Amino acid sequence: MNTYKNKLIAAALAMAAAAFAMQACSEDEPEYVKVTGITVTPDNTVLLVNDTLTLVADVFPRLATDKSVTWQSDNAAVATVDGNGVVKALAEGVANVSVTSVANSEKTKACAVTVVTTFSVSLNASSLKIPTGATRTLKATVIPENVSQEVNWTSDNPEIVSVSGGLITAVAPGTATITAASALDASRKAECTVTVAELPSKEQLVGWWAFEDENNLEKATVGEDLVATGDFTPTDGPHNAEKAVMPGEGSFYTIYHNIGANGGGEYANEYTLMMDIRGSAAEFSEWLSVFNNQWDNSGDGVLWIDGNGLIGYAALGGYSSTGLTPDAWHRVVIAAKLGESLKVYIDGELAFTASENIGVDGMMSLYPDVVYVGYDGSGYRGPSFADIKMWSVTLTNEQVAALGAP
Repeated sequence: MNTYKNKLIAAALAMAAAAFAMQACSEDEPEYVKVTGITVTPDNTVLLVNDTLTLVADVFPRLATDKSVTWQSDNAAVATVDGNGVVKALAEGVANVSVTSVANSEKTKACAVTVVTTFSVSLNASSLKIPTGATRTLKATVIPENVSQEVNWTSDNPEIVSVSGGLITAVAPGTATITAASALDASRKAECTVTVAELPSKEQLVGWWAFEDENNLEKATVGEDLVATGDFTPTDGPHNAEKAVMPGEGSFYTIYHNIGANGGGEYANEYTLMMDIRGSAAEFSEWLSVFNNQWDNSGDGVLWIDGNGLIGYAALGGYSSTGLTPDAWHRVVIAAKLGESLKVYIDGELAFTASENIGVDGMMSLYPDVVYVGYDGSGYRGPSFADIKMWSVTLTNEQVAALGAP
């Protein structure tokens, strides 16, 4: 009996010793952890000839036993890579630089390296002036064309100007810089300085006519509806979504602006009239009447576009030095503060300053309630119109600049 018990005890001791030995072995030799994945950052890039870039490889899982890797370029004439992932660009072309796990050669990733001699980002505008609430679209171009055109947009002052995918929105008066940076290399970027100007208050905007309703071409967005004399035909405006009107023979609109007497006289001496207009080459050659302030639209207009596309009037001292282009939309703004000045702008730029007949209640003053656009009383035709707006105040150079082009 004692012999049997002794055998049991000996067997138990042997099992315990074996278990202890196995545990000691396990502690001395940690369990092998296999590589299951690998990534490379970035996974594509653009380099100038002679540029270098260090690629970063990550091996998974983090506790993999062997995390060593090898690097290789499939086009060493374009770009080489050393054992630390440092890529050197040699010549124009594309090379795929791959990183492979030493412990598991099935796990490999590649970075597409495009080598160029020039790499830049440009914008379609380096500066803009726009009014609060307005939107504009910036377009970025990445050179060369064979690399990704994707850019990241940022604003250094989003409380002034916000940006999303190139669409900028003027939030408040001030200045902001919009940046478009290559998604491949943020150091390749272009900037646009955007100045936001505050336009007069809504109360000072006495009329706005956009001609968007083809069934009611007299409809006002702000102010009183226009009164049409004759026929007006709907036509395309400056942009696909916008509409315009073309006056028929002898046709004109009466604008009831209701500005009232101001500027120290019995008539409207302080006002701003904005018109988006277009005339054909044939129409320019016959002269175009921009607007008329004579009662019941009688007699000649008081502002003209001559056969060379220049705007002005001899009785005001002459014509602009720069003109309008036939068959193109332009934004013409007449800003009057009679007794001081009368200025005419084309697409936000000052084009003409009158030097004669600009006194209070003079020839450029308006009846306190009406003005006329289209054919004048002498039978000279008017241009096609898109937006027309009127203010009861004189817009400044900065405010007109913010209105810009159509």
